[in-house]
Amino acid sequence: MTLPSLAPTPIFPDPMNLSVVVPVYRGEALITPLVERLAPVLSRLAEEYEVILVSDDSPDNAWQVIENLARRYPWVIGLRLMRNYGQHNATLAGVRAAREIHIHIGGNVTDSVLIAGDNNVVR
Repeated sequence: MTLPSLAPTPIFPDPMNLSVVVPVYRGEALITPLVERLAPVLSRLAEEYEVILVSDDSPDNAWQVIENLARRYPWVIGLRLMRNYGQHNATLAGVRAAREIHIHIGGNVTDSVLIAGDNNVVR
């Protein structure tokens, strides 16, 4: 009889693939700096990655910013909800669209977010 290995199973496969889900509501001024800060961090962490920005029917110009970022960065995906469903439903919509392991950043981009591998806070 062969006993199972007691070695820990890695949390992330090698090479790692990631999906970052960010609900967006009234975050038009914060989305671009967030994506620009995520780019070098994600490229160090993962071979393939995506950032899913979910506009929760934001009343500002957040959707236009998301569209521009999606055109500029092939790894940015924008989802636009028909109405304001709230932070948790916006996050769930992004998780359902994600293709890889999930990282959820903040409750909303208006919250302070600490980027992994960085000591600065995006506000």
